[in-house]
Amino acid sequence: MKRSPALLAMVLCLLCWGPTASAQYTIPSPAVRADTALSGDWRGNVIASNGRRFQLLLHINASLDGDCSVTYDIVDQQQYGRRMTTASCNAYNLLFINDSVAAQFTGICRPHDGIIDGVWEQAQTRVPTRLYKIRPLERSQEPATTAPYTTRDLVIPHRAAGVQLGGSLSLPSGSGLWPLVILVSDRGQQNRDALDATGHRPFAVIADLLARQGFAALRMDDRGTGASTPGPAPSQEESIADLLVVVDRIANEPGINGQAIILLGHGAGGLVATRVAQQRPDRIAGIVYASTPAMDGKTWLLEVARATDALQGIDPDVTQAAVELLGTWYDEVERESATDDQVTVRRIAETTDSVLAIHGEFLVVYPAAVRLSRPDRETYIRNNLLPWLRGFRDSRAPDVLSRIPVPALALVAERDAVVPSAFNLAAWKTIADEVPTIDVALVEGVNHGFQPCTLCTEEEAEVSRVTVDPEVITRITSWASRLVGR
Repeated sequence: MKRSPALLAMVLCLLCWGPTASAQYTIPSPAVRADTALSGDWRGNVIASNGRRFQLLLHINASLDGDCSVTYDIVDQQQYGRRMTTASCNAYNLLFINDSVAAQFTGICRPHDGIIDGVWEQAQTRVPTRLYKIRPLERSQEPATTAPYTTRDLVIPHRAAGVQLGGSLSLPSGSGLWPLVILVSDRGQQNRDALDATGHRPFAVIADLLARQGFAALRMDDRGTGASTPGPAPSQEESIADLLVVVDRIANEPGINGQAIILLGHGAGGLVATRVAQQRPDRIAGIVYASTPAMDGKTWLLEVARATDALQGIDPDVTQAAVELLGTWYDEVERESATDDQVTVRRIAETTDSVLAIHGEFLVVYPAAVRLSRPDRETYIRNNLLPWLRGFRDSRAPDVLSRIPVPALALVAERDAVVPSAFNLAAWKTIADEVPTIDVALVEGVNHGFQPCTLCTEEEAEVSRVTVDPEVITRITSWASRLVGR
């Protein structure tokens, strides 16, 4: 449940940082005293050689004897859990290296000030970087250490794909067969808690609240995160295949009612859930759609661009010009050849050149646009921009959602900038007119992750003590209880 940055900064993933490592955190041995001043999460910004600013999060586990382990996140690219292969924290002189992508950070920690001053190096980037320690907030919905349910970790092999999928299953206390809710993550690469850049863990919170209401809850690590097999983010087809394996495996788990499985898909995860329900109608009793796009891919792309720029306060005239460029890119992808993308790449490059010649302000408003004026931009377009655009094109949401085979609850977030609510609510109502088993509801005053908000910025979310509006969980459990006859 992550928020989008400004328009082209959101669109253009300009730096290739290599495969995502498994997001497992090393906990110091109980016999070793932890360095509580250095251990924790540290946040800072790095200015890359192309002028783009990106947010860096370091997660440090350190002991007083100088041993430490470090993972890091590149938030703007939704890359989480990368592991530093070398980590030294001796006397607060820090050296962290990731050999797989030739990244290095050196610095000095001032623990009492909560500051690390250092230098980030990678590719053509070598820049001073200051990191600030994130002071943990007491979040009211974080699962307690004791609860009226049990949670255990599991690993599900997907042998046909040669991967394993890690996750956590929460079961209410007591005997009997429990209805199960499987949480299906949004686009990108997310761990089982759906940990976001603000430190919230919405899937952990939702699983806790569901288990307290008598529903088993399963949340899984995407490929490349947590206990799942390392690798790149899964495609939509790979996510569908993974979820099918999970459904078949968990349906036979002790304590689970294999004919009362509900899929809760967040964002584009709802489209994955629909495709799985179409193939397993005997197991899937219903689907909850949380901020799932129901509009066509082009409308979704252009409206999210407008919404994210509005949050950033970008001039509407600049936004309109950028939106027109995005629309041209999308049209080129719609008519591209299935066997040769060279023509599409060339046309996108030529169109971008003509727009940048008129709108030089793009290079100031959207620093990432510099990447599309460099000599190697065609490689970038082919390897990065085209897959991103194809994701919108291939969503085919109106067609997929018009064939929902089970009862469904569609929740639309009023303040959603990732799937703008005005267009999405209308699209859902159009579908519901044709599919009478769909209930559609607008949830007021919440963002894409159904977190209550006023400004609905990332800064506001970071200091919020609430992760998910409790009313949303009440709606889900009430609907699900009626569905499974509880």
